[in-house]
Amino acid sequence: MSGFVKYGRYRALAAGIFLLAMAIMIGCSGMVPASALDLIGMPSGSLKVAGVAAGKYEGDYEVAVPAGIFAAFRKFRVAVNVTADEKVDSIVILDPALMNDAEFFLPIRDEVIEKQSLDVDVVSGVTYSSIAFVKAVERALDH
Repeated sequence: MSGFVKYGRYRALAAGIFLLAMAIMIGCSGMVPASALDLIGMPSGSLKVAGVAAGKYEGDYEVAVPAGIFAAFRKFRVAVNVTADEKVDSIVILDPALMNDAEFFLPIRDEVIEKQSLDVDVVSGVTYSSIAFVKAVERALDH
């Protein structure tokens, strides 16, 4: 067997192992192409409360959160209170309840209420949870 063939196989094997290792590292990093967020369909625009009777409405949404080569699921369930003048005046996160008082998550809830809009910035570090929250609010109002 010539030296070229012998060492060529080792190089090919080494290159294959390297590429596999890189694919695993990228997959485990949670890197997701920006277009993946577009697939989720982040809602935007004003809250659809016109014609919604005053009261409390519940909505939920579950989103797949990239976790390496697997996906974890984040489900949000919210209660949205609509006033007689067709305004959202409060949003309570029912599930997961610990997010209701999470200081890093309060700005998105407050921004939805203040702007009366779903066109809000997601919270860095909890992007997919932010999306699930906004979608749950949208579903509550679509009841």
